[in-house]
Amino acid sequence: MWMPKLKLWMLLIAVAVLSSPLAFLVSCIVDDAKEEEFFGADGVLQRGPRIWTQLSAGRDALRRHRPAEAEARFRSALEEIGRNIGSIPVDMSVCFGQERFNAWGGLADALAAQGRPAEALPLYGEALASLRDIPKSLASEVDISDDPRVAELLKNRAACLKALDRGADSKR
Repeated sequence: MWMPKLKLWMLLIAVAVLSSPLAFLVSCIVDDAKEEEFFGADGVLQRGPRIWTQLSAGRDALRRHRPAEAEARFRSALEEIGRNIGSIPVDMSVCFGQERFNAWGGLADALAAQGRPAEALPLYGEALASLRDIPKSLASEVDISDDPRVAELLKNRAACLKALDRGADSKR
C-alpha cells in the first residue's frame, strides 16, 4: 500500500520540479515569437521606415504634380500601417496615429488632384478620425490645435465639397 503512495509522491515532486523550467521554456518561446514580430526582418521596427519612405515619396509625387504615383505611394503606406495595428506598443501608437493622418490626407489629396473629389471626401474624414484614435493618455503629448497640416486638410476638404457643389456642407 505504501508503494502507490510513494509513486504518487514522486510523481507530484517530479511535476513540481519540472513545471517551473517547462513554464520558463514556454514563455521563452512565446517571447521569441513576440520579439521576432517586433524586431524581425518584417517586424514592426522594420515597417516604420518603409511607411515613412512611402509617405515621403507620396508627398514628393504630389509636389511634382504626379497624383497617380502619389496615390500608389499613400495606398502602400496605409497597407503597411494596417499591418502594424495591434502589434505596436501603446506608446508608439501616437506616431502611427499621425502617420495614418498623413497617409489618409495624402491619398485624399492625390485623388482630388486627379479630379476625383467624391472619392477624396470621405478620406479627409478618415484622416481627421485617425487623430482622434490617439489614446487620451498620450493626447497631451500631441497638440494638433495649431498644426498647419490640419488646417491644410480642412481647406482641401472644403475645395472637394465645392467641386461637388456642396459648399454649404463645408461649414461643418
